[in-house]
Amino acid sequence: MSVAVAASRPAHVPDDRVIDFDVNAPLGPGGDFHQAWHKLVADTPHKLMWTDRNGGHWIVTDGPLLHQLFDRPEVLSNRILFIPRDVSQHHKLVPTTLDPPEHTPYRTLLNRALSPRTVRMIHDNIAAVSAELIDGFVARGTCDFIADYSSQFPIRIFMALVGLPQTDAAMLKYCCDAMVRANPDLPFTHASDMLAAYLAPVVRQRRQSPGDDLLSVLLVGEIDGATMTDTRALQLAMQVLIAGLDTVVNMLGFVWYYLATHPEAQAALADVSKRADMVEEIIRRFPGVTIARLALSDIEVDDVVIRADDVVAMPTMVHGLDPSVHSCPMELDFTRRAPAHSTFGNGPHRCPGAHLARTEILISLDQWFARIPRFAYDGDAPPVVHGGIVGTLESLPLRWDA
Repeated sequence: MSVAVAASRPAHVPDDRVIDFDVNAPLGPGGDFHQAWHKLVADTPHKLMWTDRNGGHWIVTDGPLLHQLFDRPEVLSNRILFIPRDVSQHHKLVPTTLDPPEHTPYRTLLNRALSPRTVRMIHDNIAAVSAELIDGFVARGTCDFIADYSSQFPIRIFMALVGLPQTDAAMLKYCCDAMVRANPDLPFTHASDMLAAYLAPVVRQRRQSPGDDLLSVLLVGEIDGATMTDTRALQLAMQVLIAGLDTVVNMLGFVWYYLATHPEAQAALADVSKRADMVEEIIRRFPGVTIARLALSDIEVDDVVIRADDVVAMPTMVHGLDPSVHSCPMELDFTRRAPAHSTFGNGPHRCPGAHLARTEILISLDQWFARIPRFAYDGDAPPVVHGGIVGTLESLPLRWDA
């Protein structure tokens, strides 16, 4: 995803709304991803700003406003899902690029397939995978948390959930990453074509002879009382993989880096009786996704007008890290009551995998602290962080007394 500057700034953008900020590269090398977003929110004078980067677009910089705008699909469409626009316009997957009411029946299928009941049924399997991974390195006294745990754990769970071979996980993640990273090795359209080529025969087979896996359940579901078209079925399968192979991987990395550098947070999490209640504060503090919306009509927001066809960046980090919403938002404070955030979005497109994500985080905490109650960061410099649609840590060396 290349960084392009707008050829000419639209006349309806006031000068005092303009900042130089790239949502796909919010920090320099070695910088703190969440600190960069917190600083943007804390320092900007308005709730809605404009940048000429990536072709020019608005950025929501206020938590409550972000939460409200997520719930306005009638004026802010998912047709453009991320930035830059010239790449996002090739992303035609469902249901993320659909708006209500067309979006609704697909979302109903996803809600049913990823219900809390479904997650409860696989709870023990999730815990077993977590334990197996940690047991594989605990005796060493060191690990690269990204390579040894977070890049494997959610993906193994998801591959089992969709009934695909674990041996294909690396290739599929490579394709999915190329579709949600800034400046990937593989161009977006090539990655999309590769993913489609892999999934097309899988989709045909699951629709002809469905099993009890997540893909089968979704692909044989009806849309408005009719069988899904082959094209829609493939698009849905691709979207499910992209969503399932990425977000939790990266959140876990950010969480464990914070814990490794904050012994007091580790001490607080030692209380297993309160750990489930602490997960929401963790989710507030470590979102990592920047998505976008396309204005369908003129809309007045924060004393300016977003014109029809303008693109609006919707960084999920903004809400939980807004100092007007939370005191000391960069601190992981387990005494907060019902911490407000938009980590999973809001409105009709709110993440359908939110319950699974919460469960994976809690299980990771339970299994890790049962084996490694104290640990520290083992690097000479801060970890390398990459921006894009999803913020990522490149590696995370940790150490502990084995």
